[in-house]
Amino acid sequence: MSDTGLSFTASAFKHGVDRETIASIIADLLFMKYHSSHTAIILYGFASDGKMIEVAYDFQTRTAFHAMPVKPSKKGINDGI
Repeated sequence: MSDTGLSFTASAFKHGVDRETIASIIADLLFMKYHSSHTAIILYGFASDGKMIEVAYDFQTRTAFHAMPVKPSKKGINDGI
């Protein structure tokens, strides 16, 4: 998956999710919700190892600024899956 046109802040990698995985989640998400900023969305998808990943993505600037594995106990995320 090419990440052409995407930008990443340093904070996007803070939790160990790599650039390729973030780009893959953005391109092929499972579901999303709106971020409180109103210019960003929270995307959810699966990494190649099967872990569910959360990515915060500003769609106006095409910038990923947060990514991390989803905790199994996170309410509202894993309940319906």
